[in-house]
Amino acid sequence: MTAWQSQLKAVSAALGNRELIWFGIRGHDAAGLLALPQFTSSFSITAPLRAAKLSASESLEEATGVRVDLDAYDIDFDPSPSVTVLRRRLLGRLRGPCAITTYRPSHFLSAVHFASLETTRYLGLFKDRQTAFEHKPWVESELGRAGVRTLPWRYFADESRDQVKLAVGRGPQVLRASRSSGGEGIELVNSPESVDDKWPFRDDHLVSATAFLADAVPVNVGAVAFPDGTVAVHPASIQLIGLPLCTSRRFGYCGNDFGVAGRLTPGTLLELDRMTKASGAWLASAGYLGAFGADFLVDGESVLLTEINARMQGSTALSAELAERIGHPGVLLDHLASFLDLAPGPQLSLVDWAREVPAVGQVVVHNTRAAGVFRQRAALPAWPDLRLELVPTPEVEVLPGAVLCRLVHEGPVTTNGYDLAAPVGARIEHVLRLFEMAAN
Repeated sequence: MTAWQSQLKAVSAALGNRELIWFGIRGHDAAGLLALPQFTSSFSITAPLRAAKLSASESLEEATGVRVDLDAYDIDFDPSPSVTVLRRRLLGRLRGPCAITTYRPSHFLSAVHFASLETTRYLGLFKDRQTAFEHKPWVESELGRAGVRTLPWRYFADESRDQVKLAVGRGPQVLRASRSSGGEGIELVNSPESVDDKWPFRDDHLVSATAFLADAVPVNVGAVAFPDGTVAVHPASIQLIGLPLCTSRRFGYCGNDFGVAGRLTPGTLLELDRMTKASGAWLASAGYLGAFGADFLVDGESVLLTEINARMQGSTALSAELAERIGHPGVLLDHLASFLDLAPGPQLSLVDWAREVPAVGQVVVHNTRAAGVFRQRAALPAWPDLRLELVPTPEVEVLPGAVLCRLVHEGPVTTNGYDLAAPVGARIEHVLRLFEMAAN
């Protein structure tokens, strides 16, 4: 029996007679749960999960005919009738013994859970607890005190922008809102004159700034924090950032390359492993539980934490798939285990993962146009070494910034996170031609 099979069996036994229900920003991210016999239903904002075994698979985008930009959209602030209908449909699935888990906590789901407390076990954090861990200045300040070396962010009130202008005079600066996702709320300023235009104004009137490291390699590590402070690390990947073909955001998230991460030196991988575990141990000590991500910049021999993602990530689904391929439990199973009072699967270091994980990468392609687009009804391309995921139906309008598709390539997709392997770039261009502007 592989470690994956053993963890699957343990999670299934802990769930018992409860149905398992997924609620996520993407339904497809729950594909790694399909092996669990209790997994019966998926509810999502976008990209519904299609699987014969599911008795329910619903998404907001199917109801509205619109795919939103998930880095800007928040269901907690959407008062539309479609959200009300989705809530009622979800409540209907929680009438019998069940457990529900999620990509990222929300007030929407917290309310649904408490309204179904007699039947439902929630395998996630209460939103008001989790939201504290999305405040980046607090988290990185605490991690710095815990011995984790972070980027040297400085924090400025809106009224102190002139100080940032002085810093820009000595070199480009990165500006970041206190809460951000997928590159939204992060700006690069190259001149004092551009500070006012690019300042990410938010309700807290606070912005972080640090010097821009142009040649540093962006690395992402997925992990899971357990109640006893144990941290299960999962494969590292080189993160694709700001590719013009894939995003209109300067630091927009564009995917991950799990194979190229294996080219990092053993010393770098060991330091990434140490820093991820130290971060997770602090998270657990402060009341965080479950899946999280850690973003780093590797600048020569220097490893710097850039931020913690207090949720699952865009890399979670592929990371879990690759782990399962080699017989190890992935982030999804370990996340469930952390809330079911189970131990993590057998521990692998990032050096071990880099040695074993297949050299597979993914590219996430967003709508970079200024208007919505629709997919043409032409047949989707088929390639032997690449598959398309998250592709909307032709009836769904993809708004600016929203995801058009995800390409999973059985091979490298980048060298350093800022470029694309030539064959992959050509295929993305082919896919982009399948989308056309919405008719006026």
